Amino acid sequence: MELWIPEGKIVRLTGKEGVSPNDGRLYVKGRFGYDFVHDANRLTNLLILEHGVFREASWEEALPLIAEKFTSICETYGADALAGYASAKCTNMDNYLFQKFFRIVIGTNTIDYCTQKKLDNGL
Repeated sequence: MELWIPEGKIVRLTGKEGVSPNDGRLYVKGRFGYDFVHDANRLTNLLILEHGVFREASWEEALPLIAEKFTSICETYGADALAGYASAKCTNMDNYLFQKFFRIVIGTNTIDYCTQKKLDNGL
């Protein structure tokens, strides 16, 4: 992929022609879904909820806390008490690894994806 970044802001994203497997063609979300990168509401730091207030945290602090919480939930309620929610803003490889983590490490197949789904009742 080629990103067009004049003045430090992504303004266009294109595939590289002649490159396998898609000869430069990008999926619509890859081709046009880059505006979130510069969104003012985008989270750019890890946050931990402590006493009802979010505070910034480092990976060194957050990862052991997450592992502890996940382990506690699995031991108390079983692996299916956790669910994974994947993102369309991630690459296919990111989402592949995410589902593998939930299926193999956590031990649940309870995984969903954030694309909008049309329900049987038309909503």
